[in-house]
Amino acid sequence: MKKILAIALFATVFTACNNEAENTKPEDTLGTKEVTTTYTSADGDLTWKESKLYVYKNGEWVLVDKDITLADGTIITVNGEVKKGDKTINLKEGEKVTTVGEFIDNTGKKIENAWDATKEGVSDAADKVKEGAKETGEKIKEGAQKAGEKIDAGAQKVKEDIKKGAENTKEAGKNLKEDIKKKL
Repeated sequence: MKKILAIALFATVFTACNNEAENTKPEDTLGTKEVTTTYTSADGDLTWKESKLYVYKNGEWVLVDKDITLADGTIITVNGEVKKGDKTINLKEGEKVTTVGEFIDNTGKKIENAWDATKEGVSDAADKVKEGAKETGEKIKEGAQKAGEKIDAGAQKVKEDIKKGAENTKEAGKNLKEDIKKKL
């Protein structure tokens, strides 16, 4: 009986250990999970939120009341402009600038080549403006052409009406002349 109890106890412990091992088995990751790291704010970092500039100090965001100049000469203004040399970027909601001038988006990811991205954005905007101006010019040309056609049609009608009026006046003049002759 002791042997049966010992075997039963051993089987129970073995089964419990086996189940626990199955529950803690690591998941198969074979490169299917993407590891991303997000930036953690540090003292001196700046952020733009609710149309205001804040600086990170002692674990909390504090409102900034004057422009900040970083060690590399980058200037962050209280109205959200970031200036470096002749380039200017406007911060978007939740974006951060580190003390060394790195840009972090609102999800905590570093923005690579933020200054170059601005140039591309300006270039893209210029292209869009150029396209829009070209389309607007075409529409104006079409509108002017249609207006010209309507004016020509209107002028033709006025010409015909004047000609008809002149003919009617000529006929009325003849009739008047005949009436005068009859009465004389």
